[in-house]
Amino acid sequence: MKDNKTYAAGLGKEPTDLKLLLLYFIKNVRFGIYLTIVFTVLFALVYYMKTFTLADQKQYTAKGELYLEYATDVRLDNVYINDYTWQNLAKTDKVTEYVLDRVSFSVTREELDAAVTAELVSDVRFVTITATMDEPEEAVELARLYQEAIIMMAEEMVDINNVVIYTDADNASAPEVENKVVSMAIVGAITGVILSVFLIIFLYLMDDSVYVPVSAERRFGIPVIGVVYRRKDKGNKTSNADWEADREWTEEEKREDWDLDAIKQNFKVLSRNCSNVAVTDASVHPVGEYPFDALLQVKFMLEQDETLQIARGDLEESAQHFSSLSYRLDKKDPISKNALVAEECAGYDGTVLLVRAGEHNFNEVERCINLLLKQGCNIVGILLYDADKWLLDAYYFTPVTPFRKKYEEEKSRNEEDENTDEKFYF
Repeated sequence: MKDNKTYAAGLGKEPTDLKLLLLYFIKNVRFGIYLTIVFTVLFALVYYMKTFTLADQKQYTAKGELYLEYATDVRLDNVYINDYTWQNLAKTDKVTEYVLDRVSFSVTREELDAAVTAELVSDVRFVTITATMDEPEEAVELARLYQEAIIMMAEEMVDINNVVIYTDADNASAPEVENKVVSMAIVGAITGVILSVFLIIFLYLMDDSVYVPVSAERRFGIPVIGVVYRRKDKGNKTSNADWEADREWTEEEKREDWDLDAIKQNFKVLSRNCSNVAVTDASVHPVGEYPFDALLQVKFMLEQDETLQIARGDLEESAQHFSSLSYRLDKKDPISKNALVAEECAGYDGTVLLVRAGEHNFNEVERCINLLLKQGCNIVGILLYDADKWLLDAYYFTPVTPFRKKYEEEKSRNEEDENTDEKFYF
């Protein structure tokens, strides 16, 4: 067995498993949905609060237009009264005092200068008066008073014969605010989706858990004996820790749910030179007895096979291995909890390491393996338990195609003529 420390240096060089990444994304897509909903509501709520609930008090605007009648001998392209001139005329002392003397509410000169503007919008003949106040009546009153004041001022301008009211400032309206709540919600949803994708990918890259056998073999350099799936009880609740109390499961259900045939074949090959095997758990949080119980059932199946072979004359009685009285399969305390177990395992021909799938336990498993190796233990294999059956079924799923079907048929015929003792299922 090679020194497991070499894996620590190559952890960052492990190739990305795109299939596992896709399945990991599917398994965790609900968190992406939650994050998308949160961002959708957050963006829409913040925009609504800022635009409508917490916005400053609405101001009302009243507008009036004046029409300028120039002298007959004046060329409009040479008129010196431009937009800048009107803006300044509206703020002269004469106009301001005229308004202050007649306005019906309290207002200062500075407030008038900030609230009212006069400008040539698009034509040298039209002057637009705009008054903005908190109350609509005040805005209308100011706009009318400024119209009167500017008409009075125009009488002193030599280039202008007359100024008349073209549009009276008879109403005031609040500025319309476009409602973009839906648009902001869409922006929030898009943001949530993008962040979710990056977050799930980041979590996958940072996740050191083992989910499938190929990952365990690649990381630790130890063959995987098999997988014990996460068990569900009759009430559809996880019952890993309390499985021993649930005896309603039949042997057929256990065999189908755990795929004991694969474990049997691999265990037979890996431990064929071991007369006694120790079993210890390297997980951070070991659960129940059922992983070891699966190995006991595998041992019982191997004993039955050997007994049948001896009865048929295919195996000499002296060559029996798993069915011999000297064969032992002993369960030890979890090495993750008691480092002295490594010394006990050194007294056995081989050691099976139990590793809980999907647990963030790389450092702990690596530590346990190194402890066993330092004691000279022969680690025959890893048994993954508490695995996600859906994930494994999806990971190892192969679509049935005509070419695949033909390949499987040829492979099956070839295996009938070969010794299947060397066959590994993972």
